Amino acid sequence: MEELVDAFAARRPSGLEQPYAPWSRLFVSVARHVISDSARAEDCVHDALVRVWHAPTVLAGTERC
Repeated sequence: MEELVDAFAARRPSGLEQPYAPWSRLFVSVARHVISDSARAEDCVHDALVRVWHAPTVLAGTERC
């Protein structure tokens, strides 16, 4: 898990690809319950992941994820 966090914080492609593959269905499913529109839910998940990707330390509130 630490390797994944390091990859994400370093913005290596594997840091985004590894969690997205197994978790994307769950993320989109949760978004669909809130938004009720599949296309918008997928866009929302994508946008959220991109935002976190560009500023990974913001969620942790520290210099490191």
